[in-house]
Amino acid sequence: MSPPVPVRSPSEIREAEILAEAVRQMYRVVADFTPLMLLPPLLLVWALWQRIDHLHLIVWLVVAELGPLIRYAQARSHRKRRPAADQARYWANALLFPTLIDGFAWGTAGLLFLVPDSAPHQVILLASIIGIPAVTIFSTSYWPRVQYAFIVPALSLTAIELARQGSEVSVALAVGLIAYLVSFFRVMTHAHQAAMRAIELRFENLDLVAELRVQKEAAEQANVAKSKFLAAASHDLRQPLHALGLFITALNERIRYPEVRSIVDNINRCVAALGSLFEALLDVSRLDAGVVEPKRVHFALHTVLERLAAEYEPQARAKGLTFEITGGEQVLYSDPALVERILRNLFVNAICYTPQGGVRVDAQSVDGQVQISVRDTGSGIPPDKHEEIFQSRTFIFLLPHNSPNSSI
Repeated sequence: MSPPVPVRSPSEIREAEILAEAVRQMYRVVADFTPLMLLPPLLLVWALWQRIDHLHLIVWLVVAELGPLIRYAQARSHRKRRPAADQARYWANALLFPTLIDGFAWGTAGLLFLVPDSAPHQVILLASIIGIPAVTIFSTSYWPRVQYAFIVPALSLTAIELARQGSEVSVALAVGLIAYLVSFFRVMTHAHQAAMRAIELRFENLDLVAELRVQKEAAEQANVAKSKFLAAASHDLRQPLHALGLFITALNERIRYPEVRSIVDNINRCVAALGSLFEALLDVSRLDAGVVEPKRVHFALHTVLERLAAEYEPQARAKGLTFEITGGEQVLYSDPALVERILRNLFVNAICYTPQGGVRVDAQSVDGQVQISVRDTGSGIPPDKHEEIFQSRTFIFLLPHNSPNSSI
């Protein structure tokens, strides 16, 4: 019988994911910068070649180059294997061994190669021992133990040798190295916290993006469901308006008093306006729901234009506007009901929002298609409202942004 699999809380799972990402980033930096870490040992050997026994330098160089080479091989293996998140701690600790080799190699250099009577050689050696941790603090901040594996033996052994020399300068340098080691622990702690917090914020941002995506999809589904409901219930919703129109007609036939007839006429106009708005709302809902299927047939465009002209020309003249239609001899292959609905909307807007001047409708053939333009002398749509008006997916006519003209 296999042992039960431990159940981890969401916070534990998130901590494991953050650690895994930290280890991935650390190995990515190690793979990029480890080849550069092969240079300091070579430079130190070249600088000390005339002052230190060659055999000692060669043996030390082999050991000093061993750590970076092992880390580079580990980085390539990590990239190739792509280990799971639960193996992150193992891979992080795997870097301790080659880094310990580095630390003891440089600490040994402090013991053996610290030339007492040559300040330049001492400066080169001490600068290398102090500078390597400072340069690698970014890559090791994801797992500070790796940095400690280098800096503790390297600085401690060098400080011991400086203190053993006994001079005031060397003892002061030894104390300075120990102080640097202690302060480095504090800096490393803050660097580790900052690196992990940056990864945590990235995961939080990803969670927010995922949550926003879910909410957006839910809102879109709710909008589609609403549109489908309105489209499916359009017949039932239209019935009360139709009945109200019939009752008003019947009432109008029984009116004897002029003042009552005026009231009924006002009611009739309000019902007509309400019916027009309601029809437009239901048409938009049907378009959003995707239940409108155009019934394309061949029809003469002038028949539609003449019928609309007979309806809207008197309205334009009553407002003191001219109403002119040119063209329209073409035969279209489209849905005549949808074309008429679009033109009605354009005619109503043109007449309603044109205080003076006129409305002109022009139908002409362009590149094998028919372009119907509705132009008016009104002020047009303000430029800052274009995006708001034309963002609807149900808009099926275009309005040029540089003029108040409409075309379909």
